[in-house]
Amino acid sequence: MHARGILGCALAALALLAPGAHAQRALPDSASRYLLATPPSEFEWGCFGGCACPPPARAPLSGTFTLVWRTGPGPVSATTTWDVLDLRWVASDGATTTTIRGAGTYVRAGGGAPMERLTLDLSFDGGPPLHFDSGAHGATATFPEIRARLSLHGEHCRDSVLVVDARPLRASGLRAWRAGAPLRRQPAIR
Repeated sequence: MHARGILGCALAALALLAPGAHAQRALPDSASRYLLATPPSEFEWGCFGGCACPPPARAPLSGTFTLVWRTGPGPVSATTTWDVLDLRWVASDGATTTTIRGAGTYVRAGGGAPMERLTLDLSFDGGPPLHFDSGAHGATATFPEIRARLSLHGEHCRDSVLVVDARPLRASGLRAWRAGAPLRRQPAIR
């Protein structure tokens, strides 16, 4: 009986020293403000897939949202869930500006091939909320960057699509991030 207790303590100590054990226990920041990279973030609407209609129109998408940690990763699952809050985006093609507001959920599963899913309930110019979903897909960016294509109808025929490429703002005074550009401090305005 005593030998089993010592063995159990030894195994627990080895588990704490194993590579990745500390990474699994570390919790992400409880809340991070994110900024869309414009481009490549954009709003697309029109015809998708092999349907007989004109190709989709596009407008640059800009804005911010807050990512708030909700659950995970746990001892059994490498899945982490965040709430997407205070989403404030604008799509503008130069002639028309559309305001987009909403909230949703971001889920990321770690492991050898990370997966992610972004779901958002969005209001366009104050209209009723519409449900956009990226579906579960292989992550194409290293977290904390988020890259996803969300649609209303799976990008089938007449649809609306949001192309999201977002990075966290770690401190105030950061300029908007452009694809391939490092984040830089902006001079303080006095």
